[in-house]
Amino acid sequence: MKFLVFFVLCLIIAIETKYSQRKSPIANCKEPIFPGRCKAGHRRFGYNSATGKCQEFRWGGCDANGNNFRTMGKCREMCESGQQRVQYPLMQQQQVKVPPMPQKNVKQPWI
Repeated sequence: MKFLVFFVLCLIIAIETKYSQRKSPIANCKEPIFPGRCKAGHRRFGYNSATGKCQEFRWGGCDANGNNFRTMGKCREMCESGQQRVQYPLMQQQQVKVPPMPQKNVKQPWI
């Protein structure tokens, strides 16, 4: 009975870990446009982070990453409008005072 409970708990943890590691839609848009290694030539759309726009590309049919959308509208919805919604606060710089260097003739207790 204890083994069964342990097994179920391990299974739940493994499943939760797998699903919590999924990338956010914004992270998918930051991936490069990748045509894959196959040669089928499906019409797909991906976000080009250099231009800030979605563009058409030919996907081979296998090895897709998250930056692979069936329609231009879906690409724009997920990537172009999503970039405008997410804003990260700028960190403020703080000045730190550095203590003066010790004199040459002064003995330090830790030396």
